Amino acid sequence: MAKTVYVVTDIEAGWDCLRHYEILANACIPYFIDLEQCPFYTLYNFPKDLIEEANRLVYGFEKENYEDLLIKLFEYAKRNLTTEATIKYIFDTIKGTNEKSCIVNPEIEQEYNRLCSPNEGQSVDIKEH
Repeated sequence: MAKTVYVVTDIEAGWDCLRHYEILANACIPYFIDLEQCPFYTLYNFPKDLIEEANRLVYGFEKENYEDLLIKLFEYAKRNLTTEATIKYIFDTIKGTNEKSCIVNPEIEQEYNRLCSPNEGQSVDIKEH
């Protein structure tokens, strides 16, 4: 990864996987296929807007623009995607001090409860995780 400009990645079992974080941690840009199709609340804290901007550079590659975006992405990852930053985000959200915690889809709790409820006597995927 250290010698490449982009690493192609795609949804496997779902949108969010450690591969995307691994790519960023190696100071490389993940090239997502169909990232614009990612649901809003999926990869919520991931810099989708910066990734989409960087992915568009493939069609008119300019080294300076790429390097600027790579620096922004790497800095974002260090500030927001580390284990410590994720734990802080979770606790701040629980306490209601996270500015993003005010942006909540009112149907999320209802959907979460539906996904966690027994499905005709069988467990559902989200409960197993």
